Order: sequence, then structure tokens, then C-alpha cells
Amino acid sequence: MASLLAGATKTAHSLATSLLSAAEAKAGSTLPVSVPVKEDDAEKPFTFAGITGKNVFVGVPGAFTGTCSAQVPGYIRAYEQFRARGVENVYVVGVNDVFVMKCVTRRVWTWRDDGVGLTVIGGQGVEAAAGSRGHAYVRLAVWCLYRMLTRACGTAIHFIADDQGAFVGALGMLFDASPLLGSPRSKRFVAVTEGETISFLTVEPNPGEVTVTAVDKIVPWV
Repeated sequence: MASLLAGATKTAHSLATSLLSAAEAKAGSTLPVSVPVKEDDAEKPFTFAGITGKNVFVGVPGAFTGTCSAQVPGYIRAYEQFRARGVENVYVVGVNDVFVMKCVTRRVWTWRDDGVGLTVIGGQGVEAAAGSRGHAYVRLAVWCLYRMLTRACGTAIHFIADDQGAFVGALGMLFDASPLLGSPRSKRFVAVTEGETISFLTVEPNPGEVTVTAVDKIVPWV
């Protein structure tokens, strides 16, 4: 099993590396709908062939980097805004395996800035007050409630595993993140699509920052 996994990892890394020089997509380009990706099952890849309506694709370099962890929750909180503007689905795409991307759905929560409550930003968008800082038992109960909700409901956002980097690579959105993340990863980008056609695309000049791909910058373009 170890040799099999090592071989698969090497093959995926080689494929991703070969796609680093692909030209970047732009508005008017076609989504690579024939390239397989994964979501719920590592053994059941699927494609976006036949995709219809308006959709948003958010490319992220890592699943749990500090920048990605700060960016993605904004899209979860804004999900209803996207829906009100006619968006069918929001897809967060990362060059990671399906198990890593599934874990992201269990980690989309944050403590409010005042430190006295837990805001659940995945699943049903429940916010529960946890009392003062001294109410440890209440805080623990709220956290447990959050965990039950996310296990049952997940989040409305789709987390897509592009484990070989082929989907992102076909968009010309791979960059060499080896020094920090060990392999080629997705640039930080957002694409709005109408059917199979990209109608809007923006890419962060620095993948370690969130400026033009912040959710408040994207909603007006949808």
C-alpha cells in the first residue's frame, strides 16, 4: 500500500509539474469540463461536463494555510448573496487529495472577535452565544453543538479535490509552491462561469494574499 501511494503521489506531482507552463485562462475561455475531479469519494471522479447556469470557482493554494482559512469562510457567509444573484453553486478547488478537502468542511468555524461566542459559518449558518469568557462549560457545549451540526449538514459550498492538478492546470492556474507547500498548487483565483464559459476571472498577484479575490470584491461581479 505504501509503495502504491508513493507511486500515485509521484505521478500526480509529475503531471502537475508538466502543466505549470499552460497559458492562463481569461474571460471568454472555456472551463475544462472533461477533466476529472473529486468531491466525496476518492474512487468516484466526475467532470463538470454539462454544467449549466452561473457558478463560482474559487481556487486556493492550500486547504489549511492561514490565508486560505481566512478567505474561504467569507464565501460561506456570502452564500445566500450569491444565490440571490442567480449563482447555482460555489466550488472551492484545491490541488489536494479528496480526504484533505473533505476535512475543510469540518473546520469552517471561527470565534467572534470579542472572544465570547462561537459563530458557525458552515452548515446552517447557526450562531450561538457562549456567554462570558469564564463560562467554559457553555463554550464547550456550543462547540459540541457545532460539531454535531457540521457532521450532519456540512456546508453549502462544494470543496473540490483536483488531486493531480489537471483541472487547475488546464486553466493555467498552477504555480510552483514547492518551497512552502511541497508541490505545485493552485494560484489564488476566482472564476465566474455561465455554463461552460468563463465570464469573469481574477487572479491574486501574490497567492499568499487576499485582495482581488476577497468575497466582497467578487459579489458585485456576479
